[in-house]
Amino acid sequence: MLLNVIDIFVLVILWPAQRNLIREATAFLLDVLKPNLPEHGFLQTKVLEINLVTFPNVADAILANGMFSHYDRPRIAQLCEKAGLYVRALQVMPC
Repeated sequence: MLLNVIDIFVLVILWPAQRNLIREATAFLLDVLKPNLPEHGFLQTKVLEINLVTFPNVADAILANGMFSHYDRPRIAQLCEKAGLYVRALQVMPC
């Protein structure tokens, strides 16, 4: 990949959050994170966190499609619960 993880984080998470470009950043990251690699766990978690706070239905769709598998499950389960996605919180929580 041309950009390292820190560059992607700054360009796609921090900058758009300040400019209300969450949807565009999410679309870009879904493409970048498509390989679903273990080293992308941090960014997978951030994408889910931001969407659970701003657009819970988008995060729910990402989780329903099984696009990510290396995110922080306890953290995302907690945010799913806060967003009212109780069934999804139970599905995400590790056994």
